[in-house]
Amino acid sequence: MSNAGKSFSYGTEVSASYKVGDFTLPASYGYTHAEFKHYESDGNDYSGKVLPYAPRETMSLNVAYRIPVPRSFANIFVLNIGWNGIGRIYWNEENTLSQRFYNLLSASLMWEKGHFGASIWGKNLLNEQYNTFYFRSIGNDFFAQGKPLHFGLSLHVNL
Repeated sequence: MSNAGKSFSYGTEVSASYKVGDFTLPASYGYTHAEFKHYESDGNDYSGKVLPYAPRETMSLNVAYRIPVPRSFANIFVLNIGWNGIGRIYWNEENTLSQRFYNLLSASLMWEKGHFGASIWGKNLLNEQYNTFYFRSIGNDFFAQGKPLHFGLSLHVNL
């Protein structure tokens, strides 16, 4: 992207976390408004258009539940469910290509005992199809797609 003349942007981000008993509930919301005030390129006037690559909103909400278990079994056992919302994102100065608002749901179950731990997790549980990046090269459009539904197992050692 080249120098885009004059632009104007403002935004805000708010986050909060609440803990009650064995539940922790963190949440956040971000809003961005960014537009060209004056930008002309190759005979096109993009004034008033939204700046590319800046998501209009970002949101998250998580619920973590610390599951009470006997100390002989684990030091900690935590179930976590998370939601992220991102969008709308414009990919070009003309605002003709964009990524609609999309939702990502994830979950994990973590266990720790002494120095060892494991977690089983899943991401993009609704198998949302979305793009994370766009660029144009030699007259062709290229989109980087987001990761589909995937699961994993993580093992760790705390030294």
